[in-house]
Amino acid sequence: MPAFFGMAPPPPSNVSMPRSYGDGASDSSRYQEPYSPHLSDLDIATAHAMEEWTQIRAALQAFVSLLGGYYQPLDPGQERPIQTPFGPALVYRRHDIGCLWAYYYLALLVAYRSHPDMPPHAHMAAGVAAFQTKEIANNIGRIAAAFIAPPPSEVLPPILASAITECMPPMFFAGVQYQDAAQRDWTISRLLDIETRVGNATAGMIAKAIETAWHKAYMAKRGPPYIRKHDLEAEDERLNGQWMREDPEHVPTKGILKDRRFIRTQPATRLYWAMGILGEEADG
Repeated sequence: MPAFFGMAPPPPSNVSMPRSYGDGASDSSRYQEPYSPHLSDLDIATAHAMEEWTQIRAALQAFVSLLGGYYQPLDPGQERPIQTPFGPALVYRRHDIGCLWAYYYLALLVAYRSHPDMPPHAHMAAGVAAFQTKEIANNIGRIAAAFIAPPPSEVLPPILASAITECMPPMFFAGVQYQDAAQRDWTISRLLDIETRVGNATAGMIAKAIETAWHKAYMAKRGPPYIRKHDLEAEDERLNGQWMREDPEHVPTKGILKDRRFIRTQPATRLYWAMGILGEEADG
């Protein structure tokens, strides 16, 4: 090896150019630009999307057809009927069976909202597909309402707490399209109760996200009015409602990292909120 100075030896003098940069027109190894569909291919792409959607819908139908009698809801003679804002509760033999059905309805709900003919934005698709998914979302509420928690003075059984917590994602996807005031009130109360009794802060964030969806729908004249519920003692401004009362034209005080209005202009603020995703418990 020749003498050299620095971190690495000099490159060899007989370097050859890669074949992909050659000028030979017949060279099969030359780089080819990847194919990108054009508008003329829209009909073909739509047909493929419809075929894929039909297969997904058939797979869900095949799954539910394999569930025998043990997985079906109990008859009124087997269990005392439970009246809920969504109608009679759907009670199953086990809590995990109820969660299984809740996630089946969740998959069905997402499938209808993801239909190729639906708008690409999820919140718009939820409103457009609401007439198709009303019964599906209602069934999710009937399942979740069947998990009756004991009074706050009593201990929440771990199995019941797990079932209630597992129903949070289905409740989120179903809750954004609820129009009835009683159903809305029950959904938010259940999520806030999960946050308090189970210690799952995500439930509170889901509740606020659903309330935001209802408020946005009302502002767009696509739903009834809704009055938010705020936890005035919470430190997070998304929970105590402080972010709604802030002046958007106000210049933030330097050093205050919790002001989410300026998350795009203050690098330190972006880092503060990113710690919620990237950080660990020791970073708190």
